[in-house]
Amino acid sequence: MTNLHPSPVVFLEWEDSAHYEAGWKWSDEVPDPTGQPCVTCGFLIKESERAYMVALSVGDVHSDRQQFNGIMEFPKSCVQNITFLAYPSPRPAGLQQICQTVRDRLLGHRFSNPLRRVIGLFS
Repeated sequence: MTNLHPSPVVFLEWEDSAHYEAGWKWSDEVPDPTGQPCVTCGFLIKESERAYMVALSVGDVHSDRQQFNGIMEFPKSCVQNITFLAYPSPRPAGLQQICQTVRDRLLGHRFSNPLRRVIGLFS
């Protein structure tokens, strides 16, 4: 039996674009741009140079070919912050415990450039 999904559980704070009602607007009717603050929790399943990918659910957790549902991609330029909430330990699946060392370092800790700083903790 394989371990539960090894991806960290994260809380992302990100900014989305806004959409306004269609039609012509007089210049004094156009609101000031503010961005739309948003938050998302999920499993950080992939990262590229330009984006993070988070899944809300993981299925077939004990198989070698897991499934993901509720996948969202976040451009890094929109992510304001990431808080690592948990990181599954490499222990057998039956234990389902968070590794104490990793939890002490990451639980509730906020990073402005998170994965670049965290990678060293796991290598």
